[in-house]
Amino acid sequence: MTRDHDFLICLLDVLGFENLFNQYGLEAIEAKYKELLAVAEQQNIGFAILQGPGGHPIVGSPDIKSAYFSDTIIFWCKYDVFRMEVLFNCMKEVICKSIEIGLPLRGSASVGQLKIEKEQNIFLGQPIISAARAESVQKWIGITLSKTFDKQPYCDGFKADCLLQYDKHLEYGWQDKVIPLAIDFPRHWRIKRKTSLTEAIQKLNKDEKYSEYYNNTIDFVKYSEENHDWWTKHPAYIK
Repeated sequence: MTRDHDFLICLLDVLGFENLFNQYGLEAIEAKYKELLAVAEQQNIGFAILQGPGGHPIVGSPDIKSAYFSDTIIFWCKYDVFRMEVLFNCMKEVICKSIEIGLPLRGSASVGQLKIEKEQNIFLGQPIISAARAESVQKWIGITLSKTFDKQPYCDGFKADCLLQYDKHLEYGWQDKVIPLAIDFPRHWRIKRKTSLTEAIQKLNKDEKYSEYYNNTIDFVKYSEENHDWWTKHPAYIK
């Protein structure tokens, strides 16, 4: 049982799931869904080693867990800066894989107190509510941080190569639901893959209802490419 701790969550939904179901059909959507869930299970990481300050390795146990219901996947772990980096890195790969599979995901990361009993399907807490509200103002494929990250201690400790300040994908009235920081999954794609992310997204853009979402995502891919090492140009950067 998990209760009364600060936890990180990522709440993700498949974009246009009903339309994709009609497009693929039952057998194909089942195969893709199982493939997506296998990717989610791979992120249930109990042990991780990261590169810390000065290039020194940091060893820890993020203990990331996941659950799913219908077209929604939720990931969670206790909150600290180490676990946050591991979880966000995992989410980069999840988004990339979801595009490759053909079940693209969008959602939000959130932080705060939770009560979770996975075996009983009990998931309660403000972070879940905040993540759902944050998702509602996003028109793209990707992950934006919810408003829960706008105060101490949660607004510190972000890795510069993990997040980008970005708001072009957000609907009017987003200010009370999200902060304009998005997980930079296109950077992860460029590092881990040789294929074109833009072309992969364009192949999925078959539904006029969601065309704007795909185009917004392609705009973010371009922005990520143009700002690959943005922090080196920031006036606060210390070499």
